[in-house]
Amino acid sequence: MKILAINPGSATLKCAFFENEKRLVEFTAPNRHHALPEILQKLKIKSSKEIDVFGIRIVHGGEIFSKPKLLNGSDIRQLEKLIALAPLHNRPAVELVKAIRADLPKAKIIGVFDTSFHKTLPLAARTIPIQKKLATKFGIRKFGFHGIACESILRQLRKRGKVPGRILICHLGGGASITAIKNGKSVETSMAFTPAAGLPMLTRVGDLDPGVFEFLVEQMKISPRKVLQVLNEESGIFGITGEKNFAKVVAGAKKNPDFRLAVDVFVGRVIEKIFAYAGILNGVDLLVFSGGIGGGSAAIRRQITNKLKLLKINKVEVVRADELGEIARQILETQKRGR
Repeated sequence: MKILAINPGSATLKCAFFENEKRLVEFTAPNRHHALPEILQKLKIKSSKEIDVFGIRIVHGGEIFSKPKLLNGSDIRQLEKLIALAPLHNRPAVELVKAIRADLPKAKIIGVFDTSFHKTLPLAARTIPIQKKLATKFGIRKFGFHGIACESILRQLRKRGKVPGRILICHLGGGASITAIKNGKSVETSMAFTPAAGLPMLTRVGDLDPGVFEFLVEQMKISPRKVLQVLNEESGIFGITGEKNFAKVVAGAKKNPDFRLAVDVFVGRVIEKIFAYAGILNGVDLLVFSGGIGGGSAAIRRQITNKLKLLKINKVEVVRADELGEIARQILETQKRGR
C-alpha cells in the first residue's frame, strides 16, 4: 500500500511517502498553503494515481473522532467546527483535506488524531472544574494532544525491549507538552481543552489566569477572538523575546536578559509539571525528551534534569518522535482491521 502521510503542524509542513512501512521519500517546509501538485513535485511523485491513501494528522478530534477515520463530507463539516479549538493546526489540516478532495474527489483520506491516545485519561484528569451542566452541554473537558508523537515513542521503546510502567514524555518543540503514561496508557497530560494550555510554547501562552483574558479584552478594546489570537500566536517565548527561533533564544541567553528570562520561564514550568506528574505516577521509571527543543537542546535538558535530583530518576532518554511513520502504521493497522 502506498501512503502519503502529511503533518500540517503549527510551524512546519512535513510529508512522507510510504510503501507500507517503508519510507520512500520525505520533505519538511515552512507551514504555509501548499497545493497538492507542489507536494507531489517535492516528493517526486509523478501521478496521484500512485497514492492509495492520504493520511493527515489532525490535532483536535473532539468527542467524535477517537480513532483513525476515513473522512467523508460530514466528517469534514464536523472538523470545521473544531477549528476554533485548535486554529494553528486544525485549520491547515482541514484546508488540506478539502483541497485534496477538490483535486481528487475519489481519493481515500484518513484522518489520524492526536487526541485519540488520550482517550484513556481517568475521569478526574479529564474533568475541567467548571459547572457540570456547562461542561456536559458544550463538551468541555481535557482532550490532550501530541498523542501521535507519544504513540510513536512508545512503539520505539517496545521495539527496544520491555517498556517501564511509569513514563514521562516531555515533547518540547514549537508546541510543548508533558504526558504521564502508566502501563502504556495516558493518565495525565499538560494540554487540555485546546493545545494552548499547559506549558508556555513558542507562540502560545500556556496556562493562564482567566482574569487576564477578561482584563485584556477590556483594556485593549478588542474582541475575545483577537485576544485569543494574541495568546496563540504572539505569546510564549516569542511574546517575551520577540524571537521565534528557540535555538537563538537559548544560544543568546547569557547576553540577552529577555532571552534568559524566556528560558527560565520555560524550564521552570517544565520542572513544575514533571514534579506534579511524578506525584500522580508515584515515581518515574523513565523520562523521555523529544521534539525540536527536548531532543535538540542539550542545554535545556541539562537545566531541567539538574533540578530533578529529588525524584531519583534512573533513566533519561532522547527519542525522536516519528509522527509521519506513526500515521502510516496506524493507517495500515486500520486497513487490516477492515475499517
